[in-house]
Amino acid sequence: MPSKGKGRHSSYSCRGSSSVKIYLCSNPEDSVIERRALREKVFPRFREHCRSLLALDVRLIDPFESSDPNCWPDTNTRQQLIEECRKNSAGPFLLALVGHQYGPACLPTQVEVSEFQLLLQESQQAGVGTRQLERAYQRDENAVPPSYHLTPAVKSICSPLQREETEETENNMLCDEDLRKVLQTAVSLCVQSRRMSAERAQVFYRSALDSDLRFALENCPVLDIINRCMIYVHKVVNADGERGKQQRNTKLQPALKADPCEQTVLKTVPTPSELLSQLCDSFLPALLTFRQLILYTTTTECDRRHGYTTARRQAYADSLCQQVFSDLMALTDSSNIPQVRGQAYVIDAPSRERAEQEQLCCILAQFYKIILPEEEKISAYVKGMDQQRPLVVSGGPCTGKTVLIAHCAEQIKVWLPDCDPVVISCFCNLSFSTSPKHLLSSICHQIAHKYEEQSLSQPQPESWPCKNPNECSCKTNYTSISAVDPHNDCHHGKQICDSDPGFCETPDSQGLDSSVIKVDVSLSELEEHLVFILTQLPSAKHPLVLILDGLDQLENNVGAQIISSIPSPLPDAVKLIITVSSSRTGLLQAIKLHYPQQGSRSSSASDDDSEEQSGCASIQLQSEDRKQCAKLLESLLNSSGRKVTSGQQVLVNQALTSCSLPLYVRLLHAHTSLWHSDSDVNESSLPDGVHSSISALLYHLEQKHGSSLMARLASYVSLSRTGLCSVLGEPAFQACRD
Repeated sequence: MPSKGKGRHSSYSCRGSSSVKIYLCSNPEDSVIERRALREKVFPRFREHCRSLLALDVRLIDPFESSDPNCWPDTNTRQQLIEECRKNSAGPFLLALVGHQYGPACLPTQVEVSEFQLLLQESQQAGVGTRQLERAYQRDENAVPPSYHLTPAVKSICSPLQREETEETENNMLCDEDLRKVLQTAVSLCVQSRRMSAERAQVFYRSALDSDLRFALENCPVLDIINRCMIYVHKVVNADGERGKQQRNTKLQPALKADPCEQTVLKTVPTPSELLSQLCDSFLPALLTFRQLILYTTTTECDRRHGYTTARRQAYADSLCQQVFSDLMALTDSSNIPQVRGQAYVIDAPSRERAEQEQLCCILAQFYKIILPEEEKISAYVKGMDQQRPLVVSGGPCTGKTVLIAHCAEQIKVWLPDCDPVVISCFCNLSFSTSPKHLLSSICHQIAHKYEEQSLSQPQPESWPCKNPNECSCKTNYTSISAVDPHNDCHHGKQICDSDPGFCETPDSQGLDSSVIKVDVSLSELEEHLVFILTQLPSAKHPLVLILDGLDQLENNVGAQIISSIPSPLPDAVKLIITVSSSRTGLLQAIKLHYPQQGSRSSSASDDDSEEQSGCASIQLQSEDRKQCAKLLESLLNSSGRKVTSGQQVLVNQALTSCSLPLYVRLLHAHTSLWHSDSDVNESSLPDGVHSSISALLYHLEQKHGSSLMARLASYVSLSRTGLCSVLGEPAFQACRD
């Protein structure tokens, strides 16, 4: 019977996440059948469950899914994938399969200079050749700290099957098995001379499975693991059978004939069975106690003659699928995943778009790294409650307008600590539809939903005539003023709701009513309803900050139509922030005409003449200071463990002098992070401007992944205005691979 260890429920929630991303950790040579069974039998059902009930997509990341070992990611890439799943998964992020085979040791992709030189020195003193090590690793001063990196000619993992298929070509290449043996010999010599600790030496002996598990589970917050990691250990007794034992004894013969010095070294190298035992019997049980893992251990005893047959493996794979599916369902049902998406049990298009707009705002806000003085001006506008005019944030292309207002949207509740503001960020050019009708209905839905959430989260006021709204016969719509104003009774609220032709009432499980826009509602009715909710819902205690981005990128004068639908002057307790490119003079003129100069200017208004004439506040973004951009680039490189040499820095400074936009800095980071200290770079190595940099980056990806894949990727992403979700993308990419 399997032994099971469970932890307590987690309060973890990944804010703004729209998917469950699970990293499949395994030994690729010992889990082919199990991984295929999970992909085909478990995750399609689990994905459908999450999509239909939780509005979440599910993505399984199997680094060894490809049958070609040349396509398997190295250690650094796998760690990046694990970190991505841990940070951005709305639920479980790790599923580990630990079988009876430990797997070959991973060649480290990077070794610090001091440690690598120690390995060379000990090997040379013992008379062990180091030519293979020196050919396989090249010094890179751009790494932080300076390190020797594994050259592309050597693979970190290579299966025996792949070695047999490429035997001829490997005669002219470095043999990874021989290199692994040389490296482990050097490590053992360092341990014997006590110049390297036995604990540090373990890193050079570990397999991909062991390395990935330790990276995922060690040195991270407990809440990142509780209810988010599932580990299935399968111990197999008599797995090899008689034939396997004979083959193993044959492989041991060369080791027995080795010279005494080499035998001494080999004795200090732990065997795969010892490392597997340490992983299953020491490391994981210890974490089960302190980190509350979900851990299963199953033992299968095989016939001594036949060993672990395909039939037995398939039977285990079937039982594994049942258990994994059951655990995934239990984790999602018992955790707080529904709260991640705002209790989105009933999924409709407006709710999905609202959730995606909120997630998009969170993502964009993360790109705000350089503190801009314009942030203080936006803060002053939001705090100035005596203004009834919008704020226009303008600037040239790629100056960071969208990132700035996304960051400010995250800060508004901090800026207004004495009230509970409602913040609506609408990235109009990324909406499902850019028609005026759809955009207005989306804005109305988002505002109404936010105020409904506030009314549900607040205790019922004593002044309400109806003490039990759930049983009240005079149903009120949450868009009525009675839902947010305790001085209005239910009858008053119903009268206001009945006078609004654009909405109908549908009761929900909470007893309150949800406003659903009629399918056949006209544009004029939507405009009337927008004026209605902007006038009735916001208050001094619950002000509204409406942020509209991307209106200037809409065709057919849609941006001007949206602006004309908003009241002028703005209602009390309503703030409106609009981003406009400086080159879009048509929309700027429409805003000025819709919000003419008021009789008196606010004390916090700017002295700019154009602002006085237009009747709206304005902020103009400029290009960043070159020194600030250089600091940002240095910070980005350092966060990815990279830097540039002094000679390369001269080229970077020249590039930043010609273009100092934040987006260009990030593109420079994508280019310069690929440089090594011995890279041959010149003035033409860095493209000029944002568009040239994007083209160069796409060209690099095309060279790395192939023109066919990149062409399909560009086509698929272009087909969807909001991107291509994994549910639709995986079949498309599978067809591309086929």
